[in-house]
Amino acid sequence: MLILRRCLPLLLLAGALGLGYAEEAPKITLEAADKPVAEVLALIQAQAPKVQLCATQASTANVTVKLTDASVEAAVKAVAKALKGTCLRGYIIERTGPGETPYTAADYIDFIKTARDEWRRRLTPEQTKALDERVRAYFRGLGQGGQEMPRPDALSYDDPLLRWTMSPTAEKINLTADAVTVQQGCDLFMLESGYTVLVEAGVEGTVTLTGQGQELPPLLDKLAEAGKAKWREFYLVSQPVKLSEQEVDQRADKAFGEMWSGFWSSPPEERAKDIQRVVENLNGIPPVQIQFIKAMPIAQKMFARMFKATMTLTPAQRDEFQPIIQAVGKIMGQ
Repeated sequence: MLILRRCLPLLLLAGALGLGYAEEAPKITLEAADKPVAEVLALIQAQAPKVQLCATQASTANVTVKLTDASVEAAVKAVAKALKGTCLRGYIIERTGPGETPYTAADYIDFIKTARDEWRRRLTPEQTKALDERVRAYFRGLGQGGQEMPRPDALSYDDPLLRWTMSPTAEKINLTADAVTVQQGCDLFMLESGYTVLVEAGVEGTVTLTGQGQELPPLLDKLAEAGKAKWREFYLVSQPVKLSEQEVDQRADKAFGEMWSGFWSSPPEERAKDIQRVVENLNGIPPVQIQFIKAMPIAQKMFARMFKATMTLTPAQRDEFQPIIQAVGKIMGQ
């Protein structure tokens, strides 16, 4: 991956980090009153040295956190909650690690974006369909069983982690793969678990994975061992930054423009598949999520952009795109 090669000078951390879960997971106890978020994360990491924790550059607020015998994840979530922000967990498989100067949150975000984009392109149509259905099922379950819906105004804030946290994850997965590359094994791990796995450039090997209801650490052990590497858990924390209405509109215009031009520049057969997939996804949105979408001001504006853009289409193009317009109009009540 280009980003891995570009970041290679960072990959120098001592191999003493180990596989991370050969021993009992650490428990975090601390009491921090009105302390900078970076300082609180450092206190947590001091008790969990094999896990890297970092906050985005915008996360500068002071937080108050009190923990007793908490898991690392619970501790990080407590910090994110105090920030009214987001936390993200992921894994990295590395030969040497990022060295005396560990990855920053910005490094990780850049790394994750590239890795996930490439991963999505590698998925088969069947895997993509299964993933989309799992995401739909996840959103159908939001608002039930104590699960919390995202804020309707979430897109009015700059939160670089939000898009990667709005998907289902699993702590035990079914994973069967015979003599696949480490990267292919990680692709399957990501598909089944929902967690991002970053693979350092040069980590190569072949691995066989079998089993039902497997916990994640032993699978990561096998993947890392096959690549003669090690794996490490990391957490990112972000504090959302409020955007002006103009900034929100500019971002929405850019996102819509890229989507629109990308759609119409693709071959007709690909557009047909995209339309079918999008309509299926739209028609599968549960009522509770529809109400959430309708409460978002940006959703109304995006629909208006789409409707305006269709006025520039030829009659044939408008007929082609009509199923999406109808599905979106049904959701928005128009």
